[in-house]
Amino acid sequence: MLIVVEGEGLVKGKDRVAVPIRKGQLALWEPGEWHETSTETGMVAINIESDKLKPFKTLSLVAE
Repeated sequence: MLIVVEGEGLVKGKDRVAVPIRKGQLALWEPGEWHETSTETGMVAINIESDKLKPFKTLSLVAE
């Protein structure tokens, strides 16, 4: 799980398609899934890696 707290960038998953991500958004990958994060302007993010993480069981999704 990648939670962006400042800035913006791009994330990619197994399909290797770049998806924009910015402050207030998060990206999720399956355990063991290839992934990549990049930025040209800077980004501060919290990265949590665990094969036991079940974010959708505890995470409340809020629309902007």
